[in-house]
Amino acid sequence: MLIFPTDDKDIRESFFVEPSEITNDGIMQEYLLGEELKELYGHFIGKYYQPSELRVITGVDNRTIVSALAVLASLLRPVGRQIWNENLPWQPIAIHTNEILDQVAFQFYNFSNEFCSPPSSFGVFDSCPNLREKLKQSEGYTTLLQRDANFKQWLSNMTGLTLSDLFFYQTVLDELIIRHNLKGLFLPEWANGDHYSEIFSKKKLRLHVDFIKLFIDDAGALLLDLFSSSIDDIIHNRTSNKSFLYSGHDSNLITFGMYLNLIQFTELPPYASYMAIEHHLAEGEDIIKGAKDVIIILLIILNVVLMFICSAFKRRINMVTDPEQSHLLRATSRRQK
Repeated sequence: MLIFPTDDKDIRESFFVEPSEITNDGIMQEYLLGEELKELYGHFIGKYYQPSELRVITGVDNRTIVSALAVLASLLRPVGRQIWNENLPWQPIAIHTNEILDQVAFQFYNFSNEFCSPPSSFGVFDSCPNLREKLKQSEGYTTLLQRDANFKQWLSNMTGLTLSDLFFYQTVLDELIIRHNLKGLFLPEWANGDHYSEIFSKKKLRLHVDFIKLFIDDAGALLLDLFSSSIDDIIHNRTSNKSFLYSGHDSNLITFGMYLNLIQFTELPPYASYMAIEHHLAEGEDIIKGAKDVIIILLIILNVVLMFICSAFKRRINMVTDPEQSHLLRATSRRQK
């Protein structure tokens, strides 16, 4: 949570959730997402939780972990002999963390500002200050910094903050979007109205997309390797897992979608979004495609994205990263209406 100098100083006391943590609304959205996944993939995952068949990977960020737990609470309720408490339709499910999901999330923060709370998401720029400074000296960064000068000056006047770099500018935009979306947060009069929400969201999306473009090859390749290696392990019988759940950030989804030209984003991924990638065997050919022949995007929480990867068949296949096997990526770029 970011407090503006022009805000009422009691604003933090009026909101019960700690900064950067998921809200009850977010938990409910993730729980409903679990029910959606159960309806779509329950027949494949099975009604019993089998630890040897399902692997859940989250970032180190609290929101990614709690989001996964909320999804699993509805996706895999205990049944039969797995019921350990008749009054509690829930069972603990193992999760594993991988900080790459946070590192490639491009969460931007500025610790030097006294009004900015410490982040719970690390991000590559927080863990690697040298990369951050190198990026700030690049031509691409300078071009983005000079854009929208009049809007930034207006925003600076309204918030009382100096928007001296893109990292802090993104943080301010994110704060305003969160205040529009979440109940119980104070929204300044100057930022009230749906048209302002649309403006802030479009500015953030454009900044996200253009920022990611500066290093899309490296970031996209990291995510592709992470996801495709899971499928490759199944095909080569290196694991008994048949389903993988990845809980990450909206930037993960944007980066992955841009890298493979699967999705052309015209708006920020909504809270509780997910991408489904399926491995099928059709007419003797291995195919990777989006569920229902499209990349599915539904609802999600505070900048947290659940990526669902399932592999339906164990069969030898070349790595998805092989350019000659690009036909395997048969997910269309059309967005499901």
